[in-house]
Amino acid sequence: MANEQLTKQAYLLYFNLGEALWYRNDLRIRLDRLISRAYKRYLRRYDAQIEAIRLATGER
Repeated sequence: MANEQLTKQAYLLYFNLGEALWYRNDLRIRLDRLISRAYKRYLRRYDAQIEAIRLATGER
Protein backbone atom coordinates (compact mmCIF):
# COMPACT_ATOMS: atom_id res chain seq x y z
CA MET A 1 0.00 0.00 0.00
CA ALA A 2 2.73 2.45 0.98
CA ASN A 3 4.70 1.46 -2.11
CA GLU A 4 1.73 2.30 -4.38
CA GLN A 5 1.34 5.67 -2.65
CA LEU A 6 5.03 6.44 -3.16
CA THR A 7 4.78 5.47 -6.84
CA LYS A 8 1.77 7.77 -7.31
CA GLN A 9 3.59 10.63 -5.59
CA ALA A 10 6.68 10.04 -7.73
CA TYR A 11 4.63 10.13 -10.94
CA LEU A 12 2.86 13.29 -9.80
CA LEU A 13 6.17 14.96 -8.94
CA TYR A 14 7.62 13.95 -12.30
CA PHE A 15 4.56 15.32 -14.14
CA ASN A 16 4.65 18.62 -12.21
CA LEU A 17 8.38 18.99 -12.86
CA GLY A 18 7.86 18.45 -16.59
CA GLU A 19 5.06 21.02 -16.65
CA ALA A 20 7.18 23.54 -14.74
CA LEU A 21 10.09 23.09 -17.16
CA TRP A 22 7.78 23.52 -20.15
CA TYR A 23 6.28 26.68 -18.63
CA ARG A 24 9.76 28.10 -17.94
CA ASN A 25 10.83 27.37 -21.51
CA ASP A 26 7.66 29.01 -22.85
CA LEU A 27 8.37 32.14 -20.78
CA ARG A 28 11.97 32.22 -22.03
CA ILE A 29 10.77 32.04 -25.65
CA ARG A 30 8.25 34.85 -25.06
CA LEU A 31 10.93 37.00 -23.41
CA ASP A 32 13.32 36.42 -26.33
CA ARG A 33 10.62 37.50 -28.79
CA LEU A 34 9.83 40.59 -26.74
CA ILE A 35 13.50 41.60 -26.56
CA SER A 36 13.91 40.94 -30.28
CA ARG A 37 10.93 43.13 -31.18
CA ALA A 38 12.14 45.95 -28.92
CA TYR A 39 15.65 45.78 -30.41
CA LYS A 40 14.30 45.86 -33.97
CA ARG A 41 12.14 48.86 -33.06
CA TYR A 42 15.22 50.59 -31.63
CA LEU A 43 17.23 49.88 -34.79
CA ARG A 44 14.46 51.25 -37.01
CA ARG A 45 14.30 54.43 -34.92
CA TYR A 46 18.10 54.76 -35.05
CA ASP A 47 18.13 54.28 -38.85
CA ALA A 48 15.41 56.93 -39.22
CA GLN A 49 17.46 59.40 -37.16
CA ILE A 50 20.57 58.73 -39.26
CA GLU A 51 18.54 59.22 -42.44
CA ALA A 52 17.11 62.51 -41.13
CA ILE A 53 20.63 63.75 -40.33
CA ARG A 54 21.84 62.77 -43.79
CA LEU A 55 18.96 64.60 -45.46
CA ALA A 56 19.48 67.68 -43.29
CA THR A 57 23.21 67.84 -44.03
CA GLY A 58 22.72 67.15 -47.73
CA GLU A 59 24.77 63.95 -47.79
CA ARG A 60 24.48 61.36 -50.59
